[in-house]
Amino acid sequence: MRNTVAFVAGIMTVAVAGCSQPKATALNYKVMRLSGATQEAVFDAATRALGEYFTVHQYDPAAGILEGAAPEEVSAGGSKRLRDVVAMPRRERRVAHMRVESAESTVKVFCKVLVQICDTPAHQMYDREHALHDLPTDTPAQRGAAATTEQNSVWRNDRRDKRLESQILRAVREQVAGADVL
Repeated sequence: MRNTVAFVAGIMTVAVAGCSQPKATALNYKVMRLSGATQEAVFDAATRALGEYFTVHQYDPAAGILEGAAPEEVSAGGSKRLRDVVAMPRRERRVAHMRVESAESTVKVFCKVLVQICDTPAHQMYDREHALHDLPTDTPAQRGAAATTEQNSVWRNDRRDKRLESQILRAVREQVAGADVL
């Protein structure tokens, strides 16, 4: 009986931990606190500010969540990987995540802009499934036969663009009339 209870408790812990998203904090987002404004007004301002730099593709006013993506760019160099040292061109994009939360008399705006690098060639080259055996056990999706190129692409987070995060939050602050920054 004791083993069964421990097993069920362990499964519940894994299920809850695996399903939850990390809480937005000052460690993983740039944060601005505003007083004297409603959450709806700040969310509308955040939507307009994000729209200046990104195409908004997730808009959820009830949850206070906004997400956007900018068009891909091709650049050379950057990190210390071999292909970057020899200046091979690489595809990169910026994605933004924003949250607007109301807490007591203040509204918090969280903003994170990630620079992502297209890592599809490296992912395909170092795919462990192909290294272990050569039997055709992969599904079509695992072999890169998805419906679109985007579905076949593998992106890795390279760094945060803190300068752009500050610009977006500054635009939010300018659009919310009468709010004080704390």
